[in-house]
Amino acid sequence: SQLASITELQLSPGVALSGLSACPNLTTISISEPYYEESCGPLSPPPPPKLHLPTKQELTRYAFRAKQVLQADPPVRYSDLAHLPALTTLHLSLHTTLDAAELSELTTLEELTVRVPLIEHPEELAKLTALRTLSLVCDGVTDLDSLASLSKLRDFSVYGVHGGKRQTISDLAILAEATQLKVLSIDSYRGYDFSMFPLLTRLEVLNLA
Repeated sequence: SQLASITELQLSPGVALSGLSACPNLTTISISEPYYEESCGPLSPPPPPKLHLPTKQELTRYAFRAKQVLQADPPVRYSDLAHLPALTTLHLSLHTTLDAAELSELTTLEELTVRVPLIEHPEELAKLTALRTLSLVCDGVTDLDSLASLSKLRDFSVYGVHGGKRQTISDLAILAEATQLKVLSIDSYRGYDFSMFPLLTRLEVLNLA
């Protein structure tokens, strides 16, 4: 069919994903709110968050959009994307909390970007063992132990959306098991043990600002 030629797709939140089975060759999907589209561009991972004080109009628009997403009919199920055998890249930029368990069946993913206010059950991402790039811009990530199974990671970044004030990662030692890691970015890193970094023999870029 004509849809079989589509390999990249950008959507707004609230769109039912079950119909995407008509696009079996999709490799990249970006689901983002308009605010993030303006600053990040289509199909591009978001940059580290910058301080932004939304106007009253923006807050009203965000709240309305979040209500639309929550009331979507049929409900949005990211597990529907598991039926896309070629899917390797997923970018999510949303104004609502995300339960990582909704992504746990997307085992073909090699690149995942999540930008949300809060992520719940981030340990569920450990099931995505094919991941090579993982970027998390959200609160809710405080323990990396569950990500030990992501041994293929080459690029890993995690930023708290509140400047690290509500997000403290207590131990990075588990990253020593990610022997393929080349790029590591952790916001507000301070007061931790640096002894594990020499174990990352392939590390090329380190950002702890």
